[in-house]
This record gives sequence, structure tokens and C-alpha cells, in this order.
Amino acid sequence: MPNQKPNHKPNLNLKPLISLLLLALAASLSAQTVRRHTVEGRVTDTAGETLPGVTVAVMGTDRGTTTDAYGTYSISVGEGDTLRFSFIGMAPKKVGIRRQAVVNVKLSDDETTLRTVTVSARTNINAIDLRARSGVVQEVDMKTLVSKPMIDMGLALQGMVPGLQIVNTGELGSAPQIRIRGNASLRKGNSTNEPLYVLDGQVITPEAFYNLNPQDIKDIKVLKDAAACALYGVKAANGVIEMTSQRGTAEGTTVSYSFNMGVTGRGRRGIRMMETDEKLELERLLENTEAPGYRYSEDYYRRYHAGDPQLDRLIAEGAAVLDSLRGI
Repeated sequence: MPNQKPNHKPNLNLKPLISLLLLALAASLSAQTVRRHTVEGRVTDTAGETLPGVTVAVMGTDRGTTTDAYGTYSISVGEGDTLRFSFIGMAPKKVGIRRQAVVNVKLSDDETTLRTVTVSARTNINAIDLRARSGVVQEVDMKTLVSKPMIDMGLALQGMVPGLQIVNTGELGSAPQIRIRGNASLRKGNSTNEPLYVLDGQVITPEAFYNLNPQDIKDIKVLKDAAACALYGVKAANGVIEMTSQRGTAEGTTVSYSFNMGVTGRGRRGIRMMETDEKLELERLLENTEAPGYRYSEDYYRRYHAGDPQLDRLIAEGAAVLDSLRGI
């Protein structure tokens, strides 16, 4: 007998494959059982006004829509879904969906209460110390300033800060010329070259600066470089003089007293004053017609009234006037 080969059949385990097929079938049947329907509605605020542009989204999915100009919307949902309504300035609202076809929503204002905020600002820009790291700031010694006898604040600052030039014109009632960065303009006048004056953070006029009482000033700072423009703009191109006024304290009453006194003695006369006769004689010799010593003298009448028939009477009247002047 011929040798016959044994017929071996593969032993396949179909149980895992069948299990997978059953699970897929169950999932398909479960998905088919979820019924979807369309939900429509209208979104308004607490006053009953419609809200266009409200976002209506199905939570947990990427499905969503927005309300139209009349505040209405339409969206496809399934049972058990949750709709979320959100709008800027309104508190969001969530609505669970069962089988209802119309869902009207009313959104309320989202009120947020801020806690009390306290803003602490410095009373004067002089208190900022950051400038000392980037600019040139010179501080005036107030003790020396107060002890100096002065006419105005401008002259009191003379010689107090290096680079601060103060020129007194010498004219009565004229203000001194104050320069920090030299003359920046060729225009005539002091206003185009003088610095900017700041008292307690407020810009003041030069006239107000000159009339300040040094006793009322706590400290003075002089800004000499271009960094002052970062604080005050182009007005500070010629430099800035900043001042901080005195403030009240809780330490009680403070009394300060200063007194300056000067004594001027009568000097010795270097010349001897003329007597009245001498003065009248000098005026006659000078021949000044405006001076009484010559105007009423005989020389005057004989020169200017030589042809007058009343010459002798005029000479006599002039002599009488001179005699009365000699009695003074």
C-alpha cells in the first residue's frame, strides 16, 4: 500500500474574533438607540431683550451655534446632552436636554465686585530716587541756604550747587539770570534759557519761585542733565529746580527763630560844605541862568537887560532876592 500523508487541519480559535464582533455589534446598536432631535429657542436678558451672538454649545462635543439677530437658535442634540449658553458680560448657564424641543433661556448680568484698592502715591516727584542712578541730581544744603542773608530765592542759590550759574543784573527790581545748562537759545529774554521750576510736583512761574520763603522749603534738588526731559518733557531742556515744601508733623509744636541785624555808623565827612554866600557866588561865577545866584545878580541884568530903562530897578529887586536867600 502506498504511504498516505496524514491530513492535518489547522486548529483555529474563533472565540476572540467572535467576541470582538459581538462588541462592535452592541456598540452599533447602542449608537442607533441614541435618538437625536432639534432644539430651538430664544435667549433674552433679565429685562426681556433679545441677545444676538450668544454662544450655544453642546458640552463635551464640538457642536455649537450662535443666536441670530432676534436671539433665536437651532441645534441638533441627543438625549442626555447639556447645552451651555455663554455671552460676554452675562453669567453662563447650563441646561440639560431630555426630549424637549423648545428651550428658552434667560441670562443674567455677571456682576463682579472688586475689593477695595488703596493707591499710595508720593506727594512729590522729589521722593523718586531712581533718577540718581541714571541722571545728575544735585541737592542743596538747606541749612546753609537758610542762614544766608538774601533778597530773593534766586540770589540765595548763588554758589550752592556746582554748575548752577546765577547772575545778578544789578537793576532795581530785576530778576537774576539763572542758568543750569547754559544759553540754549539766542532769543532775547530770560524765559527761553531759564530752568523749569517745580514745587511739590507742580510747575510754577519764575515770579512765584523768586517770592518763595526759604523757611517754607524742605529740600531743593537741581536736575542738570537731559534725563529731566523724561519726567517733564521738552520744558525741562534747560534743567529743573525741584522743591518740596514743609509738611506738618505729629510730634507737636515746633518753633524756629532766626534774627539778622546789621549796624551802620555815621562816617566822617571828607569835605566842608559851602555856606549860602559861597554857593550863590559859585552860581554867579558859573553863569548858569537856571541858578538863582546868577539869575538875580547884577551881572545877569547888565548882560541881558542892558537897554532896559528900568535896569536900576531890576538890579535892586534882584539884590533883594539874593539877600533873602542868604538868610537860609
